Amino acid sequence: MSVPLFIYGSLMHPVVLARVLGRTPTTRGATLTGFRRGVIRGEAFPGVVPHGSGRVDGLLVFDLTPAEMIEVDRFEDDFYRRIPLEVQTESGITRADVYVVEPRFEALVTAEEWDYTAFVERDLNTFIQTFLRDA
Repeated sequence: MSVPLFIYGSLMHPVVLARVLGRTPTTRGATLTGFRRGVIRGEAFPGVVPHGSGRVDGLLVFDLTPAEMIEVDRFEDDFYRRIPLEVQTESGITRADVYVVEPRFEALVTAEEWDYTAFVERDLNTFIQTFLRDA
């Protein structure tokens, strides 16, 4: 069984996730602590960076194949690195892969908390056209 993937940004939207993976996987709510989710300067998507008292709500994605993980790696590109971390779920703590901002890009993460609802209302269509037109 593969390690679940914790998603916290644009991939939380079912259309974005389905376009990247080619299917709609099973997800469940989870929380990452010790990090904060900020808006990337000049972008509509977020990144997470270490922050002692931080808390990021997101989703766990289960049963991704190696080929699907390659697609997600390609989508996230070298701005992020995928690392294993612990996340909290209803049933306890579990290990999951999380894309965190590469340290050399952390200065691009603003203090502004990224807002999923605002992203969907304001930026989703442009985001899909810009980042997923070939998917």
